[in-house]
Amino acid sequence: MRHCKTKRKFSRTPAHRKALLANLIRALIHFEQIETTQAKAKALKPLADRLIMRAREDSVHARRLVAPLLQNDRDLIHKLFKSIAPLAKEGGGNVRLVNSYPRAGDAAPMAIVEIVNKTSLYYDRRKAEEASRKAKKEEARKRAEESKKAQQAASGQEVAS
Repeated sequence: MRHCKTKRKFSRTPAHRKALLANLIRALIHFEQIETTQAKAKALKPLADRLIMRAREDSVHARRLVAPLLQNDRDLIHKLFKSIAPLAKEGGGNVRLVNSYPRAGDAAPMAIVEIVNKTSLYYDRRKAEEASRKAKKEEARKRAEESKKAQQAASGQEVAS
């Protein structure tokens, strides 16, 4: 019987399931916000909360316990202990699930998993992405205007400035 066996299995072998959750945790710590299916998000939330709570105490013991889940990635471990954990609240609740739109391909229910107190690196990256998007849009608009002027000049029409 399956009494008290509440773990989500995702129709995967234990090794595959462990790797899946480890990769989701690594992505969450790296990007501080990810989008995945609701079932995976619900399985990820308690693991990520425990990981952040463990990282609040910066000790060798805590780092050794966290390292296997982060696949011994020193940069992620450093980010977790030095950037994310100091912002963590007492008693958990450091990871938030927000329901999102269904996935376009198969209508799977999606959720956004995010660390509640994001670091300044997250906001700097978002600002840089926004600036890059605006620059690309402006560049495309300028190219379109130039090509339109070139077409008008080639056809012999007067270019209005």
